Amino acid sequence: MYGKVLRTIYRIENNSVISSIRKGFTLLIPALLVGAFALLFRSFPVPVIQTFIEKWAGGVLYQILSFLFDSTVGFMSVYLVMSIRYYYAATMKNKDQFLQVMAMVVSAICFAVSFGAAGGSMELSDLGPVGVFTAMFAAVAGTRIFYFFCEKVSPAFKFRSAGSDVDYRNSLSTIYPLLFCALLFVAMNLLIQTIFKADNLNDLITNSIVELFHNINDGLGAGVLYVLVLDVLWAFGIHGGNALEQVSQTYLVPNDAVTGTVISKSFLDNYALIGGCGTSICLVLALLLFTGSRDNRQLARSAAPAVFFNINEILVYGLPIVLNPIMIIPFILTPLCSLLLSYGATVCGFLPVMKETITWTTPVFSAAIWHPGPGGVWQYRW
Repeated sequence: MYGKVLRTIYRIENNSVISSIRKGFTLLIPALLVGAFALLFRSFPVPVIQTFIEKWAGGVLYQILSFLFDSTVGFMSVYLVMSIRYYYAATMKNKDQFLQVMAMVVSAICFAVSFGAAGGSMELSDLGPVGVFTAMFAAVAGTRIFYFFCEKVSPAFKFRSAGSDVDYRNSLSTIYPLLFCALLFVAMNLLIQTIFKADNLNDLITNSIVELFHNINDGLGAGVLYVLVLDVLWAFGIHGGNALEQVSQTYLVPNDAVTGTVISKSFLDNYALIGGCGTSICLVLALLLFTGSRDNRQLARSAAPAVFFNINEILVYGLPIVLNPIMIIPFILTPLCSLLLSYGATVCGFLPVMKETITWTTPVFSAAIWHPGPGGVWQYRW
């Protein structure tokens, strides 16, 4: 039985699609490192430091950090389309280098088409972590469909002209495959808008998730569902925090100001999701103390400062946890256990109920005891 499970996991990990997605995320580690630390310094939860960053030299330092974050994590989905396509195209039978490069352009077009709203526009935020799932889908599906049309359609529409070079002829021969790929994604988007009344694939997924919370009024039940869905989304490459932003603003953030309410946004951020999604602080400690892989230990060292401030993109996308059949199970179960333990401890009076909103970048283990007072002086909360 155990052998069958291992063989199944091995087949999943070596599947061309899953393997390409994991390698694609790994390729983005340098960009994610730069972006994560830019966000960390820009959002440092100490008023004195925050004021210095925002006002020093007329706000130049803040602008630099914002540019670094926006140009790395802010365009993460675009980079992901290209990185996944790079590895996935290498698994195709046709090893033509020109087609591999052209498939990158086609995948990027398919990604842009996938985010076309009803008004025919897309927002800049769609290019960041919000569009990760759509980027994965466009990279794989766009590449596969493009190669299919190149095989079936291109031979019948070969363009030849006297004096033209090979690249020119090859480029013209991909006109119809590119057009057909774009039209298929346009048709998919129009079907989503017509049938499901959502602007695009990403909004369809987000709206479906929000519907889950409409009939849940119990505080603990809402907390468990929120943490479960959040981590499942992250495990599939979707930025759970952004996908559930509407849920948290509607059901959890208002509870921060309600006296005696245990389950709130601040409670989940600082007890159930310590270090970020998946209770990443536990994963960092496990890698530092027990892993035999030098690369994983180095990754943990690089990610630890960011995880200390609940920024965990480096671990999630760098390890990667996304579509990892072994890592997904503890990644989902650990925060659920942390939530239930902290909820029980609060109900029993061992932990005090949170009385105010605490920003999610507040350092791990400090939010429950300390909070920034007037003038940036750190004071006891209770």
